[in-house]
Amino acid sequence: MQLQLLLICSVLSSALPAYYLPYDQGERSEPSHHPYAKYVVSIQTKLPRSQYFGTNHFCVGTIVAPIYVLTASHCILDSNRLLKPDELLVIAGAPNRRRPTEHTRILHIQSVHPYSRNRITFNHDLTLLRLQDNDTLDLNLTLSLGIAQLATHQPYAHSNCIVLGWGRAQMKAPFAEELMPRVFHVQPQKYCQSVFPVSFRKELFCATVSPEASQDVCGGDSGGPLICGNQLMGIVTRGVLCDRRYPALFVSVASHRGWIKRVFSGVGKSWPLITWLSLHIVY
Repeated sequence: MQLQLLLICSVLSSALPAYYLPYDQGERSEPSHHPYAKYVVSIQTKLPRSQYFGTNHFCVGTIVAPIYVLTASHCILDSNRLLKPDELLVIAGAPNRRRPTEHTRILHIQSVHPYSRNRITFNHDLTLLRLQDNDTLDLNLTLSLGIAQLATHQPYAHSNCIVLGWGRAQMKAPFAEELMPRVFHVQPQKYCQSVFPVSFRKELFCATVSPEASQDVCGGDSGGPLICGNQLMGIVTRGVLCDRRYPALFVSVASHRGWIKRVFSGVGKSWPLITWLSLHIVY
């Protein structure tokens, strides 16, 4: 046990000498038993430099191809400036974001592909992160990592789905350390429109958290997946967070499946710096 811990820490510290020191020598994290955990990654910043592993988490992503992670576009904004690829890290295979396992992968970003090149809106709040070639995930080596299946249709109203993330228990609380699966009930589109009459669009849907769930979506869950019957149906977008009185908003993956496939095929490009600087957010 102690030898395994030392080996893990040695590998991680050698991989990221400029960003993380090894985590505290405590109990070793065990892989999550939830079947969808293998699709979920923590998106983190390299700066400010942190003393411990996993403390720079700010958003969630989903593995959708060996070299692509899907998240929300608002996750890569910092005061209306888009984060550059070399400012970001993706941590895969660490359901406890503070404690890596032997399956944990620290991944670097080659390029960033937001849906829109000049503005970010609720209904198109999606970005694909392209991993560096040497970080391509070999998903056949471990059951702790996997590719989520893209939705082929909109989620059905009243279906029960799972949201995963490291969200806060309440506003201003720290992010959760353990990946938290929660049951959400998809609501009819007419109901979503009535709750969000200004911002709701056909590319969105909404869902309410189960009364039995410990908490709603909150900061730290942004960009995370909503999965129904093994299909990635939605991505947590902006909107009302940390408040059970309102449904959570999700960007429909099925509505953007064509764009995702185009990026996979190389048709979707990352844009030059002048375009990055001109991006703005639209509510």
